[in-house]
Amino acid sequence: MRPVGALWILILLVPSLLSCTDQSSGIRMAVPDDLGGIPGIYAVRDRNLPGAALTEDLFPLMDCCNTTTEWALSADRGDMAWLCPDAARTLVEKDGRFEISGPAVVNSQILVIGKGREPKRIAYSHKRNYQRALIRGRFGPGCEAIPVMPSALPYIYAKGEVDGIVVDVIKGLSLKGEHLPLSGNVAAVTTYVLVVRKDFRRNPRFLRTLSTLREVAVELNDGGILAKVLEKHKGMTPAQARQAVSLGVRFMPPPAE
Repeated sequence: MRPVGALWILILLVPSLLSCTDQSSGIRMAVPDDLGGIPGIYAVRDRNLPGAALTEDLFPLMDCCNTTTEWALSADRGDMAWLCPDAARTLVEKDGRFEISGPAVVNSQILVIGKGREPKRIAYSHKRNYQRALIRGRFGPGCEAIPVMPSALPYIYAKGEVDGIVVDVIKGLSLKGEHLPLSGNVAAVTTYVLVVRKDFRRNPRFLRTLSTLREVAVELNDGGILAKVLEKHKGMTPAQARQAVSLGVRFMPPPAE
């Protein structure tokens, strides 16, 4: 009777095992809810990236620097992710299964300064040390760099609690004030890098995914295409999209393997 019982257990388990395999067979991408997520969204929803589904394989990131993001990626929620440089370094230091592929987006964070204000207090997203360094380098020790939660940036700016904020270009262009490149005199500031699971590199889909993402970077660097994508997926006007391009936003192709 025992062999028969074992056989029934196996029969009952097979559907669930197949189901788990099906659910994890797609390319799972963790994408920020701002401009940093546009390459992944465009690749999946507009370029029909082979092996990636439209919804369940796009995992949205509200704040790439919070612990929830680390937990999600470490719990196998993503094969690749677009993270800010500081979050990416923290992840690969804590979880050796991931590595940084290379720069993905530059100049997607901008400064929004109240008109007529001399910046003395500028808020930036917490844990993003590169932003704090750029604020201090541009405005000197007389300007206080204040870390806050990303979702609070527009609120404290509108309330006049700070003179300016460092914010994603999509969110920043909807706010009143002067819109300035965060980079200042620096030609380009890497605001997002592509992080990849090491074992995904052995997946046959990996090279096809990289090839698609290289094409995506070229296409998104066309101002006309980017304007349509931002209008479709982020609700930006064509004028705002053109302004984003004028602020130096660029998309970087993944390095060749």
